[in-house]
Amino acid sequence: MSSRHASQVKRGGHLREQIFSNQFTTGTMANISQNVNYTGSSADCIINNPDFNYILSQLNVSTGNTSVKGGSNYQFHLGRIPELLDYESIKVERIRADKPTGKLETCFSSNITNDQQFIVLTSYDFWKKYLGKGEILAIDYQNHWHFFSMREVLNLLINPHCIKWRFLPTGRIKGDLIFKNQSKKAGITFEHRFEKNQSVIGAHGGSAGVKSFFPWLIEHIPNYVKVQKMTT
Repeated sequence: MSSRHASQVKRGGHLREQIFSNQFTTGTMANISQNVNYTGSSADCIINNPDFNYILSQLNVSTGNTSVKGGSNYQFHLGRIPELLDYESIKVERIRADKPTGKLETCFSSNITNDQQFIVLTSYDFWKKYLGKGEILAIDYQNHWHFFSMREVLNLLINPHCIKWRFLPTGRIKGDLIFKNQSKKAGITFEHRFEKNQSVIGAHGGSAGVKSFFPWLIEHIPNYVKVQKMTT
């Protein structure tokens, strides 16, 4: 995903959060717009409309703090991720790919080893920091909101029976999502954006969010809540 595309995804996410809040948050639209969190580590939105208290009850969560995702790709974090890349020692080089085309590929590395990266990726606290904004993950798919307990999502991301990590020669990291029939789909990607010296991690590239990550959640987390989106 290019930086331009990433910016478009981010703007689309902001609109989605306002639509979400209009349905699930009490208050005027002016107050809703002020309270939506577009950046930072706190939750994107909150469910506090009494009509939807049953969502919190079914997911067994104490607050309606919610992280909202949608579209074809789900970006978890764009910026610096020092647990996976040491920006002081980053090294960038062009290497000929081991493919029939023999194209030159831009590769990156740092003082952080693959073994250290693996330890980070299997840490609950890491995913809590970069994805776990709130107690609920809401995904916008086919005119419905799908609500998951964030705790269950984060535990799934560190379950070795459900995800396998690959460390590519380019420096990118791929998380292959494992389904119950043992089939695998590339679902999570970590990569570095050289033009802005930023890194990104998420279910992105090739519509990985909607094609891989979302069905993976549905299969492994049966206790989710589905709500039709409000029509305007």
